[in-house]
Formats: sequence, structure tokens, C-alpha cells
Amino acid sequence: MSELTDIYDNWLNILVDNLKQDSIQEGLSLLSNDEQKSVELLISSKELPLPLDQKYIDMIKNLFDGFEKVELSQEDIIKMLGNGSPMSVNELEGRIRELIETAIDGKDKDKVRIMYKG
Repeated sequence: MSELTDIYDNWLNILVDNLKQDSIQEGLSLLSNDEQKSVELLISSKELPLPLDQKYIDMIKNLFDGFEKVELSQEDIIKMLGNGSPMSVNELEGRIRELIETAIDGKDKDKVRIMYKG
């Protein structure tokens, strides 16, 4: 059992060391606040939250795979809103969908993080 514990501890240390890398730390800023806190807790405590759920595993995997930041400008948002022209809820929903689809065209939705560029 001691050997198994040593393997787990070694693997966990490697995971934490990799999470401290600059490239991973840059991607950390593209996670939600709760996700950032959970990764920071993992780094500081060197303990995985048990039981692990699939969402947590996917978040760590995506962090290592890398994210693609897509920035929307104020101009993009104003244009999407019709420059102040009135529109129905359905029109607005369609324009929002179109803005997002155009911004992420050809990108993996799971890896995209959309940010406002002011």
C-alpha cells in the first residue's frame, strides 16, 4: 500500500508543479472565479477534492490543453445591439447567437473563452 501511496503522491506533485507553469497560469485567468479558486486550492493544499467529479476533471484537462481567448469589442456589442434600434426579443437573441457564432467560427467551443475588450 505504501508504494501505491508514493505513486499517488508523486503524481500529485507532478500535477501541482505543472499547474504552476506560466503557460498554465495564463490560462487560469480564463476560468470562472470558482474554477480559479479550486485550482489555487489544489496548488496550495496539494490535495484533490474528493470525490472528483467529471466537471473538475474536464476543467483541469482543458486547462492543460489550452484555451482560445476570443475578445468582443464595444463596437461589436453596439453593432449587435442594432446601434440603439428597437428590436424584438427574438431578434436580439438571433443577433447574440450570430455574434457568438461569427466570433468562434472554426474554433472548438469547449476551448473558447469569450471576453469583453474595452
